[in-house]
Amino acid sequence: FKGSQGIDRAKIFSLLWGEYIYISAINNLKTTNNIIRNTLSKYNIVYKLGYKNGKYFLTLANYEFDYVKYLRYIERFNAESVLSEKINLMLDIVDMYGDGFAPELVNAEFKEMRATLKHNISFMLVEFIKLLKEKGRLIDANKFQISLARIDYQGKYRDMTRLD
Repeated sequence: FKGSQGIDRAKIFSLLWGEYIYISAINNLKTTNNIIRNTLSKYNIVYKLGYKNGKYFLTLANYEFDYVKYLRYIERFNAESVLSEKINLMLDIVDMYGDGFAPELVNAEFKEMRATLKHNISFMLVEFIKLLKEKGRLIDANKFQISLARIDYQGKYRDMTRLD
């Protein structure tokens, strides 16, 4: 979703409340907007929650989203050439990823986004584990192998870390 363009109210209804009766979804949205306002104010987050042309938008002035921070760390990791720094960055990336982003959202679009993220971090770990093994950093490689096993609990990527 591109938040700067806003999200259509009907899309919000379908994502959050699925088959609710329209009036119930409207009431839920009003309640949710109040919860958002109260929560952001409680934590002194400067925001603008607006509605224009059938779309809601939320702008946060002094807050960094976990996902944006995660992407920024991946950029830093990819640009880094010093192996010890790459190790530290990857530890942070794995920690930020945790169990995936927004696991409580169960609709198909979010599931697909999470599956893509899971694939990306798993593949990134596979490539990094191979690099660590090539450089003789077996203890570090094993640490990340454990992280890969936690993220890729189905084992789709496990065999890809072998050096032949």
